[in-house]
Amino acid sequence: MLNKILDSISYRTHKFIRDNIHVNQSYMALKWNGFEKILVSGSKHYVKAMFILISFFAAIFIVMASGKSYIKPYMAEWFPEWNTLLDAQINLLGGQLTIIGIVYPMVVGLVSVIFQRKSARKIVQAAYQTYSGFMLAGLSGLCLSGFILCGFMLRTFVGNYNYAIICGISIIWMILNIALSVWFFVQSLSVLDDQKRERMVLRYLTADILSTHVKNQLFNFF
Repeated sequence: MLNKILDSISYRTHKFIRDNIHVNQSYMALKWNGFEKILVSGSKHYVKAMFILISFFAAIFIVMASGKSYIKPYMAEWFPEWNTLLDAQINLLGGQLTIIGIVYPMVVGLVSVIFQRKSARKIVQAAYQTYSGFMLAGLSGLCLSGFILCGFMLRTFVGNYNYAIICGISIIWMILNIALSVWFFVQSLSVLDDQKRERMVLRYLTADILSTHVKNQLFNFF
C-alpha cells in the first residue's frame, strides 16, 4: 500500500514538473542542450563516465585485435608509416601530464582566488565546476596517462600490431581530452565576464537546481 502511495506521489510530482516547468518558454531557453547535458552528466558522474569511456575503448581494442588478419593488410596500405605511432607516445604522455599537472591547477586556482570574496562564491563555483567539466577533463587526462604508461609496460608482451592499436586509441583519447580542455578554458574565461557568468549561474539554477527543488517541495507537501 505504501509503495502504491509513493508511486502515485512520484508520478504526480514528475507530471507537475513536466507539464508546468519543462514546457515553460523561459525554461526551454535556459535548459542545457544535448551536448551540454552529456558534459554536465559526465561532470557530475565522472567515475561512471570514465568507466563507460574505458569500456568503449576496450571494445575497440578487442574488435581490432580479433580482426587482425583482416585489418592489418589495410593498415599497412592506408598507414604505411604506422610504426611512427609507437614512438609518439612519450610526447603524448608529456603533453597530457603538463596539462593536468600544471595548467588545470593554475586556471582553477586563479578562478577560485578571483571569486574568493564574492558573496555568491559558492553558487558561482558550483555552476563553474559543473559547466566547465574540469573534473571530467582532469580525470580523463589522468586515466589517459595511466593508459599510456600501461601500454609502455605491455609493449614487450603484446606485439607491434596490438601496441599500434593501443597507440591509436591513445591518440583518439588525446583528441577528446584536447576538446574537453578547450571547453574548460573557454568557460574559465567566460566566468570572468559578468554577463556570461550570470547567465551560466542562471542556467545552472534553472537546469540543475529548479526541478530538484520543486520535486522535494512537492514531496514534502504531499
